[in-house]
Amino acid sequence: MIPTKQAQQHGFYAIECHGDFLRIFVAESSNEELVKAYQQEMRQAIAKLSCRHWGVHLVVMGEALMTQDATERLIRAARAQMAQGRCCTAIELRNPQARALQKNFWETIYRQAGLKCAVLPDEAAAVAWIREQSRLADQAADGLSRNTTSPR
Repeated sequence: MIPTKQAQQHGFYAIECHGDFLRIFVAESSNEELVKAYQQEMRQAIAKLSCRHWGVHLVVMGEALMTQDATERLIRAARAQMAQGRCCTAIELRNPQARALQKNFWETIYRQAGLKCAVLPDEAAAVAWIREQSRLADQAADGLSRNTTSPR
């Protein structure tokens, strides 16, 4: 009998729903299997949100990178979440050894997905920025709907 190769999940994540935004903790290097599990849990968390436009507060603990296939899957997932109201990602880097590398890696992912993103120094700044971006997205959507429904 030939043994089959089983893919094992690598890395760590945790998702918290805060009503108008999601906080996601990530640590260690992640592979595609972890991102698949993350996507399923994200769908459940998104369903619990109580707003039209929402953001993610991504807390990167230490050094957290991903394989190329996991990165591509995350970019596709973030793009799909935009249709569900995701408007931004606030990135907080906690205790990185290579801050510039981590900053570039995570900003590149969300920029490639087409999301506004910012690296912010702490939780308070991240939450304030997300709430401002969500408010602006709501205003833009309200303006767009008024412009498309008003008679000319």
